[in-house]
Order: sequence, then structure tokens, then C-alpha cells
Amino acid sequence: WYQRRVRGQLSKMELADPNSPQVAAFAKSMLDKFDTDKNGVLDLKEAQAMKPTIKDLFASLLTQDFCPLSIKQKGADSLTEEFLNGLDTNKDSKISSEELKTAISSFFKKVWEEVEKGIWEKVTAKA
Repeated sequence: WYQRRVRGQLSKMELADPNSPQVAAFAKSMLDKFDTDKNGVLDLKEAQAMKPTIKDLFASLLTQDFCPLSIKQKGADSLTEEFLNGLDTNKDSKISSEELKTAISSFFKKVWEEVEKGIWEKVTAKA
């Protein structure tokens, strides 16, 4: 699912909106896969189990032409840690569906801001 999505089939708005059906579907797929006790939230151990999947997602993202150098330079490991560290926003040691959707959309919003910044810099450099 995520490799197909990273390859440009989603718009900026779909990725940046935590309530978009696409972000909700991705969050649901992650919860379904990693919520091993099926209580509807991820505990910190379950969240850490996502690490290889998230790292693969970011590694795929880094190979894309549209991915800005500022993101590529961070590397998949650093991006993965940044993402995982930002999941539990209310610090209750549980990651809800809402927290997961917010983290997904916030991360991709940052990526798109870097993409737009890079495009703007290229355009203004040519002027």
C-alpha cells in the first residue's frame, strides 16, 4: 500500500489532511497489523514493532525524484526515529488512531513544505 502511495499517486492535500480517507486507511492498516492485543491503540512496544515498516516507507520516499535533498540527507533511520518519537503526543504511553493519523499527515506536510521550498528556490534562482 505505502509504496504505491509514495510514488506520487496521492496529492499534497490528501497527505496533509489527517482526516483524509487515504491517511485514515494507512493508519488503520498500521493499527490492524501492529495492535497485537487488539485493544484499538498501540502501546510503546507495538509502536516500536512498526519501525521496519516505517523505515521501508521512508527509504522508498528517499529514492523519489521529488524528495528534497534536505529530507534525503536525514536518511531513513533518522526520519524513522523522528516519526516514532512524535507519535505519543499526549504522553499516555499509547498511540491512538488519531495520534497516528496526525503523525502521518504532519510528517508528509513537512516533506511537501520542503518540496515546495526546493521548487521555489529553483524557480527564483533561474529568474
